[in-house]
Amino acid sequence: MPLDELLRRNEARPRADHVPEEYIRSSWKRFHHVMFRPLNPEDPNGNLLKRMIADPYVRVTPVRGESDVFACNFTREAFLEGRWNTRTINARGL
Repeated sequence: MPLDELLRRNEARPRADHVPEEYIRSSWKRFHHVMFRPLNPEDPNGNLLKRMIADPYVRVTPVRGESDVFACNFTREAFLEGRWNTRTINARGL
């Protein structure tokens, strides 16, 4: 999402939910180039959703009411068996 849109949405939030602007700017600067790099649709390593779906320790479910938003969570087995990898770690925060 463009930085200006993130800042606009933050300004529209109630004051109690407002995030400091500098935090938004620094987070966007730090993560934007990694999370939103151009992807080659033919490269299975470039499509995060396909990698999450293929991982047996990640559960991917569509978000109700949305056509292109998915929730990714690590499975109980990942937690109990310590099956931590890039995808299960990422699923903790997606």
